[in-house]
Amino acid sequence: NTRCIRSKFTNANGTSPEFGVDIEPNSGEYVDGAYFDHCEFSGNAGNGISAFITHGSVSNIELNGCKSINNGAVGFFGGVSVCRVTSSEFTGNGREGVWAQTLDDLTLSDCLIENNGLQTPSFTGAEVYIQSCLDAKLIGTRIRGGANVGRAVGGLFVSANDGRSLDVLISGCSVSGINSYGVSLQGAKLRATIKGSVIEDTASDCLASD
Repeated sequence: NTRCIRSKFTNANGTSPEFGVDIEPNSGEYVDGAYFDHCEFSGNAGNGISAFITHGSVSNIELNGCKSINNGAVGFFGGVSVCRVTSSEFTGNGREGVWAQTLDDLTLSDCLIENNGLQTPSFTGAEVYIQSCLDAKLIGTRIRGGANVGRAVGGLFVSANDGRSLDVLISGCSVSGINSYGVSLQGAKLRATIKGSVIEDTASDCLASD
C-alpha cells in the first residue's frame, strides 16, 4: 500500500510521460492500494495523475480531497480494477477532467469537474469520459463546461460499445454550461439510472444510442 497525504506533484516537463504521478507497474508486478489524501497535481505537461494497466496489475486507487488542475492532458486517467474518487476537483486541464477506461468499479462522489479541454483547439471530447467499464457511479458530482467560450466540449460521455455490460448510476449530480451534449450514453449493453440530477444550459441535454 502507498499513502500520499497533503503532497504536491507539479510541473513535470521534459521526461516522458510528463505526468504528475504515473502508476503503471511492469509485467508480473502489481499495485494493490494507493491512497492520495488532499494532494495536488498541477502544471504538468501530461496527465495530472494516471493509473493504468499496461503489463502488470493495478487495483484500489483512492483520491480524497485532491486537486488535479491546469495540466496539459487529462486530469485523472484511470484504467484499474477499482477506483474511488471523493470530494476532488479536476479543472482547467488540456483534455478530459476524468477519463476512466476498462475499470471494473468506478465511483466519483462529490467531485467538481469543470472547464477541461477548453485550451486545446483540437479537443472535442468530454469533461468526463467513461469507456469499457463494468460499474460506474457518479454521486453528487458537478460537471460544468465553458459554453461561454464557444467550444464544443461535452459533459459526460459513457460508452459500452466493446461488448461488455456497463451499469452506470448518476445520482444527485448536475451538468451545466456545456456547449455540446450534457450526457451521452452509448451502447446496447449499457444500463443507466439517472435520478435526482439536473442537466441544464447545454446544447443538447441527453443523447442515447445503441
